[in-house]
This record gives sequence, C-alpha cells and structure tokens, in this order.
Amino acid sequence: MRFLKLGVWVGLCLVIACQKKVSQTETSAVVPDRVTYHLALQAEASDLFSVRVDLPLLSEADQVFQFCATAPGTYQVMDIGRLVRTFDVYDEKGQLVPVKQQGVNSWLISDPKSARVIRYTIAETFDTELDEHPIYQMAGTSIEKDHAFICAHAVFGFFPNRQTQALDLKLDAPKDWQVGTALTPYETVDNGNRTVRAYTVEDYDTFVDSPILAGTLSVAEEQIGTCQFQVFSYSKSGKVESQAILDAVREDLEGLRAFLKQFPIDHYVFLFHFEDRTVGAWEHSYSSDYVMSEKNFDKSLKERIPDFVNHETFHMVTPLHIRSEKIVPYNFVEPQPTRHIWFFEGVTEWAAQTLQLRGGLVTLEEYLRSMKQKLFYSNFMAKDISLADMGLQSFTPRGQSVFGNFYMKGALNGMLLDILILEKSGGKQGLREVILQLKEKYGPKRVFKEDAFYDELAALTDPAIKTYLETYVDGTEELPIREMMNKVGIDFTLANGFTVLENPTPEQLALREVWLKNL
Repeated sequence: MRFLKLGVWVGLCLVIACQKKVSQTETSAVVPDRVTYHLALQAEASDLFSVRVDLPLLSEADQVFQFCATAPGTYQVMDIGRLVRTFDVYDEKGQLVPVKQQGVNSWLISDPKSARVIRYTIAETFDTELDEHPIYQMAGTSIEKDHAFICAHAVFGFFPNRQTQALDLKLDAPKDWQVGTALTPYETVDNGNRTVRAYTVEDYDTFVDSPILAGTLSVAEEQIGTCQFQVFSYSKSGKVESQAILDAVREDLEGLRAFLKQFPIDHYVFLFHFEDRTVGAWEHSYSSDYVMSEKNFDKSLKERIPDFVNHETFHMVTPLHIRSEKIVPYNFVEPQPTRHIWFFEGVTEWAAQTLQLRGGLVTLEEYLRSMKQKLFYSNFMAKDISLADMGLQSFTPRGQSVFGNFYMKGALNGMLLDILILEKSGGKQGLREVILQLKEKYGPKRVFKEDAFYDELAALTDPAIKTYLETYVDGTEELPIREMMNKVGIDFTLANGFTVLENPTPEQLALREVWLKNL
C-alpha cells in the first residue's frame, strides 16, 4: 500500500473558493457535551468506513487527533494512521479548518476552538495489504455487504487529552442486521429500513475494549451461574450456528466457573467471524472475538473452539482484573512493553488447560500429553531470551518472532509454579488460589507495580517463589520440569515425556491429590 504523505498547512486565503463544505445541519446546531462518533454501515460497502465525529467545544489542548499505534493485548505495532484515506475538519459554517498530518498516526488541527465536525474515511484491515506490521485480523476490521466487524481502535481516532472522558457512538445499520457487542445501547431508533443504536461509553479505553460484530448473524444466549453469556456469529455460508458453539463450550464455561468460584462479571459476549481465514482470538473485559475458517461444525471445530474460549474467557481475570501499571491507562500513542506477559498470557494458558483437567473434561494423561506437545514446540524457539525479556521486547521483530512461546513455555512455567506454591504452602493453596486473592485485591480499577510483582507473589506464598521467578522467568535456565513433576509423583524425560508413577510415595500422592483439584 501507499503511505499517506505529510500534509502542509493550507493558506485559507488561497483555497477558500475551492474548499469542500458540509451543510450547517450536518455540522449540528447543537454542540454535544462529549465527543460523538457517527458510523453508518452500508449494504454497499467498499472496504471503507466513513466516520463523522461531532465535537464539543475544544480547547488548544485538543489540537491533536490521534489514531492508535497499538492496542491492549495485541503486543504489536499497528500504526492505524496508515489506513486513513481522507481527513477533514469543519467549523460551524461548514468551512474547512486547516489540518496537517504529523507522523503516521496524528493529525494537527490548526484552530481546535473553531472545529465542530471531523470527517474521515479509513480502510478496513482484512482487505488492505500492508508492507510491514500486518494487523492481526482478530484485532482488525471488515466491512462487507452482509456484515461488519469493528475493533474500535482500528476505526475511531481520539483526542489524547480526552482519553479518560466519556464518549458517544451512534451506530446506523440496516434494520435487519443483528448487532453483537458488550456495550448496551441507551437508545434504539428505527428509521425506515435503518436502525440507529446510541451508546455512551465510559472512556476511550472501554471503547477499544468493546468490539462490535454486526450483520446477518445467528445468536444464542444462556445464564451460567451469575453471568449471562451471549454468542453472536457471522458465518459466510451459514455453516456454523451460535447455538452449536454455545453447546460446545457450555461444560468449559462451567469448568471456568468452578475454577474461579464465580465469574467476576455479570455478562459476557462471544463474537465469532467465520470466513476463509483462521488467525485466532482477542480478549476483552466483557467479550472476546474470534476469526476462524468456516467449515462444517464437525469434531475438529468442536474441539478447537473450546481451546480458544477457555483461554480468552480466563482473560477476564488476567490481565483484566489483575493488571500492571504499564497497561492502565493504556498508551495508544507509544507502545509500552510489560515484563509480565509470562503471567498475562502464559499463566492464562496454564489456567485454560488446568480448568479442563480439574473440571473432568480431560484426563490426566490427556493433560500431560498437551503439556508435552507444548514442550515440543517450545524447544524450537530461541532459548537465549527469557520470558521476562520476551515481554519487554514484544513490540520488536525479535519479540514477535518468539511470542508464541508464551503459550508453550509460559504454560509449562505456570504448571511448575503451581506445584511449587502447593508444596511451600503444605497443600493449602496453589497458583489458582493466589490468582483469586490478587483478583479480589485489584479488580478492574487498581493496578500492581511492575517492579514489585514478584515481591507481592512471594508475600502471598513463600520467598522461594521469588527465587524461582528470578531464575526461570527473568533468567534463561531450562525449566526444572523433572524436579517439579516428581513432587506430584510424575516422572519426566525428554524421550518418554510424562509418566504417572504407579507407586508414588505418600508425600507425592498427597501433593498430587491437591494438585488435581480446586482447593
């Protein structure tokens, strides 16, 4: 693709005769209290989103309108400004206010106090080729005749000065379209063959945390414990129905409820996009989205979807209820790495596997086979970079090349850490119980100190836990798999993998028994 060139300040005296105008009715006679985004989803989509932003009274502090350089949980450089195709600002008379592009992602408004409306078009990510930093499709966008997939950071820019302020979204879609999102509209208005849903969002971070799937969708929902789950699915050929997905993951959600004792939230939305690509899933506080290849809902898909769902739904705890100061409030302008992705992704993957074991959904042998497979793949990854450094380098090409090891070595590390905590506590608590304590302490509003996290874990458990983390998370030593697994009466060799001992010692058996259950 072609990058947009930096603009130049436009002399009003030279261009006033040929400026584009918008009508005064479109600039709105009433100044809104907050930034209000308008997005009309058209049935004749052309791979472009056309966005109108009605502005409150701005100040000089609002000179910069920003598009995201990255987004939470992606750990990748995105530079969404590359996708912007047109960008104009208008005053109350419909006259253009001069702007210039400043860098890849920022537009500088010459006179923000006179600005009343911003209009821009931005390309979808699915069908846009990028020379570098390709955008994960589960964190991207698509707009077609029968649906739209919207991750807010890839469509809606923002004023950095107003990142923590409330905003409104007016979403205009064909009347027969379903809309799936964790956001709740405060107003729904039918207008002929169109429906406008109006949302108020707490702040820009919450906006990005709330993807939207709209179109010809199937829908299913069910109450599990204290949480209402909804599934919205777009299936290009209609091969996959939301009810089938819900049926496939019901037992896993029950297993998650048991693992967490109770869900920390009261509603959760799954957004599934089935077409011609499988790239993965992305977590959010009250939802998760999945981009997968469309196929008949056979055994392979029934087994594949729960693996994704277990991982993504556990993210409602880590990092969405146990978060580092590095990610709240999120820096959308300049990527800020965290050293604790080993916890956010690696421990989450451990939990996704372990809740199935403790929920009776897989046998111990199946669980160990899965862990052996993770070790197999991990052995192909670079061994000269630690889990902590993988996090700190996550936005670099080196970090991206080894990022998959969080789901391999990171999960294995979680398993060993769990056993060590169980041993040091005399079987009274494991990693699960520590996570639950941290969830209660921090919740969705508080954050932990990046450099004090090991000390906090040690304070909740034992000083040996900090030593372990410094050695095997900060350091590059091989994980002590055989030593730790022996504590629960399981032998390990590279040649044979994991072998459950038939005659463990009483100490091994006692620790194994607590390791296999939620305490």
